Amino acid sequence: MILAAGYGERLWPLTADRTKPALPVLGKPLVGYVAEYLAQFGIRDIVVNLPADESAGDARPEKESCARTIQCRRD
Repeated sequence: MILAAGYGERLWPLTADRTKPALPVLGKPLVGYVAEYLAQFGIRDIVVNLPADESAGDARPEKESCARTIQCRRD
């Protein structure tokens, strides 16, 4: 499980419209790097928790790049 519901209040204004894990770094959200790292060790089924507030942006990693199954759950 990747914890991706953090609002990143200390990074405001960068996180005004998205959560910290959804911040893009070199063209992809931070959570995408975590998913790719897990895939390097053979982990292909990933659960990502997202913030309950849907307006906080989406931190879903690219499924094609790293996993067989990605489930996203709102907390």
